[in-house]
Amino acid sequence: GGGQVHLAAIGLHDEETDLWIVTSPSEIELHLGGDAEKASPVLIESAIWFRANRESFKKDIASFLRSEAKESKKWQDMHEEIQELRIESVSLPWPERPNDGMIYFCGNESELVWRCDMINRSPKDLGFDD
Repeated sequence: GGGQVHLAAIGLHDEETDLWIVTSPSEIELHLGGDAEKASPVLIESAIWFRANRESFKKDIASFLRSEAKESKKWQDMHEEIQELRIESVSLPWPERPNDGMIYFCGNESELVWRCDMINRSPKDLGFDD
């Protein structure tokens, strides 16, 4: 439908990551795989799903972060930091795996880049790059 054209129209190709970046105000940024011409149609479909279900997706991620923050052995003194995280972007790089990718977080003051894997639209394995 119209959503597809709209999403594709606002995608910008990022030469560095070779992904198409789809943004809109107060939204999760979506990074979609594709080729140099356009984002992959199957990933555009996936992006439309994220748009339509963003509130429930955000809730799922928030509860994932809350339960991660409770893993005190794993994170020691970082649990407050984890609870402050919010979704910055969702990366969907693989047309053959449209529901898998990475979730990147922002929202705390640290220098660390927090992220987790996403398998079948569910968060797994929180970690960070420094």
